[in-house]
Amino acid sequence: MKADNRDVQRISNLAKGYDRNLCGKDFLICYGEEGNTRMLEVAFSKKRFNHLVGIDIGQCHVKPWVLYKKALAGTLTPRDLGSSLSQYFPSKALAARMMNLFASSATHVSKVNPLSTRVNAEIWISGDAAQFAIGCLKVNAEYHSSSCYVPSSLQLLKPEKVDVKSYGERMPIVAMLSKDASAKGYDTLLYVNDQLLESSRDSLGFIIRSFGDPDALRASYPVIMDTVMGLDPNKEMNLDDLFEDKTALAHELDDLNRRRESFRNMLSHSPAYKGDR
Repeated sequence: MKADNRDVQRISNLAKGYDRNLCGKDFLICYGEEGNTRMLEVAFSKKRFNHLVGIDIGQCHVKPWVLYKKALAGTLTPRDLGSSLSQYFPSKALAARMMNLFASSATHVSKVNPLSTRVNAEIWISGDAAQFAIGCLKVNAEYHSSSCYVPSSLQLLKPEKVDVKSYGERMPIVAMLSKDASAKGYDTLLYVNDQLLESSRDSLGFIIRSFGDPDALRASYPVIMDTVMGLDPNKEMNLDDLFEDKTALAHELDDLNRRRESFRNMLSHSPAYKGDR
């Protein structure tokens, strides 16, 4: 599909959102039920952008890194893109817009299957009127951890299509963390499911000790981290102190998760488009 000025503007906006929110970052997603918490890591890089938004780089008149750079600078032109846009570009662009906000809005992970030849894992964002999924592929463990995946496809579905399209049972996300790709440990807490925190505390604490930077995390959310890491502040407390501690935990969880509700409301009122794998 041949690009026009409107398409160029959309790609430029998507690239800026991708660069600001995702590019050069790794995300640790902890998921599961009844205390059986598992994890996967998702790494976002510049080279994934063109494919995810529906650009066939083989039909472009510029190299992939040049396209991304020009999109960020606002100097991309229809001639640069040529006839590189997929016929599904409008729905891909909408899905990519939601992908740029997934860190503050993801709700579920489909059952992970590293042996699948198509999609090894899916990260879902659930709304009342639409469901959005990022399909992920496992990457070479020689250069990444054995639990690392990269985004490979996007789709936006009506709720009735989810069971048909999903590659496995969907399980709730317990917590999400992020870091710069060059950092050793995850140092930013993005989300904690307050309904699953208590039952998942032991396994979540083990994951964070293994992959996180507990000191940096505790600096921002001390009560949550003390709860997760097993430093039980409730021991030898009187009832007033216990109430204050539970209240502090509730306040930290509310502050952490506030953005999620506003985005979920936006998705619930958005039209659902069927994207292409």
